[in-house]
Formats: sequence, C-alpha cells, structure tokens
Amino acid sequence: MSLNSDSIRPQRLVPLMIVALVMASVSALAQVPDLEVKVGDTTGTPGEQNSVISVYAKNYADTIAGFEIWLLLNRDDIMEFQTDYQTVVDTSYWRCLDWYSEPDSCLDSLDVTDSVLLNPSSPYDWTIETEYQAYVGNHEVSNTLISDWEYVSSRSLTGLGYDLKIAAYANRIPPPYTPGIGYPQFGTTPLVKVLADIYPIPDTMTDRTVIIYVQATNLDNFSFSDQAGNAIGVITDTVPDTTWWICESWTEPDSICLVWTQVGEGPIDSVDSFWCCDTILTGRLDTSKVKIYNGSLEVGQGMCGDAKPDGLINILDITFLVNYLYKGGPEPEYPALCDVNHSGVINLLDITYLINYLYKGGPEPDCWGKG
Repeated sequence: MSLNSDSIRPQRLVPLMIVALVMASVSALAQVPDLEVKVGDTTGTPGEQNSVISVYAKNYADTIAGFEIWLLLNRDDIMEFQTDYQTVVDTSYWRCLDWYSEPDSCLDSLDVTDSVLLNPSSPYDWTIETEYQAYVGNHEVSNTLISDWEYVSSRSLTGLGYDLKIAAYANRIPPPYTPGIGYPQFGTTPLVKVLADIYPIPDTMTDRTVIIYVQATNLDNFSFSDQAGNAIGVITDTVPDTTWWICESWTEPDSICLVWTQVGEGPIDSVDSFWCCDTILTGRLDTSKVKIYNGSLEVGQGMCGDAKPDGLINILDITFLVNYLYKGGPEPEYPALCDVNHSGVINLLDITYLINYLYKGGPEPDCWGKG
C-alpha cells in the first residue's frame, strides 16, 4: 500500500503544533516574575475617617514567611496614615561571631532578628529588649493573607503620618509554628490593609489624587523572605572592601605600632597601612523577578448624598431629587453626589436609598462604590 503526500501531511502538523504551543507556553512562563506587590487604587470622600488601603501580593515561586514594606505618600494635603504615639518594646536577637578567651565575653556580634523571626531554628546567643516611643500605625489583618501570622506591626518612620512601614512575620519565638503564604497567589485577597484619614479638602481643589508609593530602592525597607529566611528576588553582589589605617603610637626604636585607627580611603601616602581586600556582600532587587506597582487614592467631589448641595444630607436633598427627576427642577451641580447607590444613573432608586438612610436606618450613601 502506498501513501500519498496528502495522507501524511496531517500527521506531520500535529507534533509541530504541539511543539509550537509548548514553546509559546515556556516563553510566557519565563516572563512571569516570582513576586508582584501592588497597592490597590481606591476612592474616598472629603473628611472620611478609616479609609482602607489594601496591599496585594502575587506570589508564583516561593512561600512568603515574612516581609517589610514602606509606603510613602506623594502629598501631605489630602490624607495621612492613621498613627498613634505609643511606647513600644522591641526584642532583638544576637549571635556572637567572635568570643574572647574569657567566658561570656563577645568581641564581635551580629543582629540576627530577621533570621530568627522567620526561622525559629536559627541560632542566637542572647536577646536585647529596647523600649522607645514610636508612631504606631493602624493596620488590619482580618480577611487578609496574614490573618493568622504571629507578628504584624506598622509604624511611621518620619513620625509625620505620611509614611508607614509594615513588618510582618509568620513566626515568633517560641512555638507554635505558623506556616507562611503558600504559592501560587494571584492577588485576589489583600496581603495587608492599612487605615488612613482623608482631610476635609475644599471643593475648589481640582487635583484630588494622592499617589501611594512602595519604596523599594533600599532593601532595609522592602524585603520578602521564604521560610528559611532567604530573600525573594534579591541579587547578591560580592564587592571588594579595602580598609585604611593610621598609627597613633609607635614604639622606639623598632617602630612597632601600638595603636591603630581606621580611617577613610587614602591617598596611600597619608596612611600608614591598609588591608586589601576583604569582600562584602551587598543585595539589590532583581527587577525581572520582583514587580512593584504603586497605588492611588482619589477623593470625590463633595459629600455623597448632598444633592442640593449645602454641606448637609437631609429632606431637602430628597426634595431636590424629586423636583429634578419628575418636576423639571434644576440639574444637580455635582451629579456624582446624587448617585447614592453607585449604579451609574440617577433615578427613583437613589431617592428611595436616601429615604432609607435618613429615616429607616439604611446604609450610608455610597457614590464611589466603597460599600
């Protein structure tokens, strides 16, 4: 039996198509970062208290067992993070790197707090408790990815309310053990929520948007770690480190230095000795592995439900809407304030909504869809 070219062509196309699809899938996966961090966009009303700002995370490669994020506002005339001046006690964990010959005397030590909090089995030699005053932020963990984590804090580093650093760890010392955030996560549930207060800004303000930045240039203020304490999406560089010294006291006549003092870099003829080359490790964010998206809060114009408007929500607003919709009355000066159920149109349902709110204990007007 002989086969013509037409009979074998489909059999050749099938594997070629499969290879093409596999290659396309591999290419698409190669472009997906290990971690995405995003501040959600939201809206608010002038003078609103407890406005919720949500931070989301998409995690594709590692379990998240700890993180630090520093949020910054680009404006100080629209809103501020909620903070309260409080006395706090922080516990730090230390490990000795070099012991004296005498017992319990340490020559050189290292703060290993982050490693111990992320991985309770990490070794340490002692703890230090420090009490100080701090501007503590107001955060929420209910219905978030870290609702059962053992340590979550938020503080303003500047003390002005226009920044907030959030630090969270799944585990603290001692047990029990709390698992981290597994993967994959697709950013549908908030990682953490913080509260802010919006100023009673005037209607004359035209630019009513504040940008909420994620500061990621300094890894001291942005980091995500897995359950072993390893940084996620960080490139470690090894760089040479030269130290320079001058002698403060020489012996005679053999010119042996008794006291060395470390100074900044040369020139070489201004120092008595230098040591080259130690190496130090420095970390930087791998922007191909970690993607960061800033968020925003936009303040709506006027008070939702104040259809008239006069700064109050009362029977006059209901009457205004009735006249506008059914008696040829004047159009609203700010139509968005009349769409109290956030349906996209102004109709009888908005009048009913206001009546329920004012006289029957119904929900508050929701012109910007925050409910």
